[in-house]
Amino acid sequence: MTLFDKLWQEHEVESLSERQALLYVDRIFLHERTGSVALNSLLEHGRPVRRRQHAFCTMDHIVDTLPGRSDDTLMPSGRDFIVATRSAARETGIQLFDIQDPDQGIVHVISPELGIALPGLSLICPDSHTCTLGGLGGVGLGGGINRGRARPGNEHAPGNATENNACSIRWSHGEICHR
Repeated sequence: MTLFDKLWQEHEVESLSERQALLYVDRIFLHERTGSVALNSLLEHGRPVRRRQHAFCTMDHIVDTLPGRSDDTLMPSGRDFIVATRSAARETGIQLFDIQDPDQGIVHVISPELGIALPGLSLICPDSHTCTLGGLGGVGLGGGINRGRARPGNEHAPGNATENNACSIRWSHGEICHR
């Protein structure tokens, strides 16, 4: 049995079929590109972030790397993403690593640096950000915006347990991601 198999087994809440299981998700990490969409979707539906102390957000994709950076970025409409994510993170009460925060950085780097990603934990983050977590001995479930939208209000994720590199996520509106 591989480390991945053991971690999967530790996080399995319920077997859904021979090939799928409902997994417990320890942490979720959002970023400014999709974070506001995920959080605002919850707010619009009157749903809280489950376990806010285990939900995090950072300014990751759009922020400039230039000295003296601000909400104004070189990316067209970047300011809108940054401002919307900041507002949604504050309104939902999750930890935000904002532009001027000394802990702000890309998810790949700061999640292990800050102890958010730890060996044995499962973590979801939109896009490819969680792909580096396997090297830390964790289960990283990366995905697109729809997975990010669904997860802050829930602490479980159905997944395909038959292949170490396959995961299928479903929620009440149907399948949203399959890798």
